Amino acid sequence: MVDFWWDRWLFDEPLAMYLGMEQLTHFLVAEFYEGDAWNEDKLLRWVPNHVVRAIEEVYFHSSVKDEFVWLSSNSGSFTITSIWECIRHRRNVSVVDSLLWSSTLPLKLSFLAWRAIRNYLLVDANLQRRGVCLPSKCYCCCNAEETVLHLFLSGPVIVEVWSHFANKFGVSMDGCGSLSSVFLTWLHSTPLASKNHIRVFFPIVICWCLWLERNDTQFRGVPCESGRVIRQVDQFMELLGTLRMLKAQHFKGDRDYVLFQFATMLAKKVQHVAIAWGKPPLGHVKLNSDASVCQERASGGSLERGVQPSQVEVDSRVLVSLLLSREVAKWPLCTVLKKIRRLLMYFSTSVVHIFREANSVADRLAVLYLRSDRIFETILDLPPAVTGAMVLDARSVPFVRTIVDNI
Repeated sequence: MVDFWWDRWLFDEPLAMYLGMEQLTHFLVAEFYEGDAWNEDKLLRWVPNHVVRAIEEVYFHSSVKDEFVWLSSNSGSFTITSIWECIRHRRNVSVVDSLLWSSTLPLKLSFLAWRAIRNYLLVDANLQRRGVCLPSKCYCCCNAEETVLHLFLSGPVIVEVWSHFANKFGVSMDGCGSLSSVFLTWLHSTPLASKNHIRVFFPIVICWCLWLERNDTQFRGVPCESGRVIRQVDQFMELLGTLRMLKAQHFKGDRDYVLFQFATMLAKKVQHVAIAWGKPPLGHVKLNSDASVCQERASGGSLERGVQPSQVEVDSRVLVSLLLSREVAKWPLCTVLKKIRRLLMYFSTSVVHIFREANSVADRLAVLYLRSDRIFETILDLPPAVTGAMVLDARSVPFVRTIVDNI
């Protein structure tokens, strides 16, 4: 029951909008299909010739049930996640927030830093704003009201802690008036720093140790000392190293820091494998296909060794996965996939993935960048580069592929 004019079944917009037509006779798509083919004469009475050519490329069968394709989902299927992404008002991504969450640090540290930045911690000043009547003082210095900013940034003991680690890394914290500015200052203190960098981890760990020191001072009566906080920070970072959580890539530009001795070097296993195109079994033929995109131009090439392929080889693992899955896929890719699947079924052909080195002939055809479609009927018509690759394939000459695996 697909409307010919107002449903999106051919182009990215309904045919009525595509052709700029308003007063139209209601038709279903099925009314233009008779037997096993499109009624070209009837189509030409209502749409231009180029639209008819596009319609004739659409696979249609009266016994196949129509499917809805959900445009907001990559799979083409309706999901709650996709509808939520459509209706939500997405805010700009906060750089500071993105720095707080790392698989290297325990989540409790990230949550504390996130709450501290938003002034959500239950320090005395925040409790007073919530209607709790109590006197407020900083238990670390006893000279100021306990606020998040004083507790994590401006208190005399806190300043000593920040200065100690800032001097080690050569970070200038002059002008830092908020916790957000502290995180950004440490991030931009070196051009090599990123989300998973030691200079991003340290401010989070320092905030955590300052919070522990504040709780020990307030609830256990332990005198607040900057030296103890510094030792706690160093011990925590050493513990991460002992647990093999610190990696060498976390220390880009800071490999002279003492903690680098605990960093785990990323081990890699390098293999050199001989890859060659394999001849099909006797009585079978192969179709090798490849595509290329360069300088905003897309082109493709394929080589059929035989008359009717019994196996198709491509070097795109993603394409093979899509074809073998039952996913509808996003519009208009779903139409292309449906057509390819129909051809594979019609020829009783399988599609498999091969490495690029074993697909060299199709690869060389794809990068020819011809101005129009061209069929090479004989080997003599092929360019020399393609012919040479075919000779190597025929003699089963292998190419070397380097495979790098992380251990």
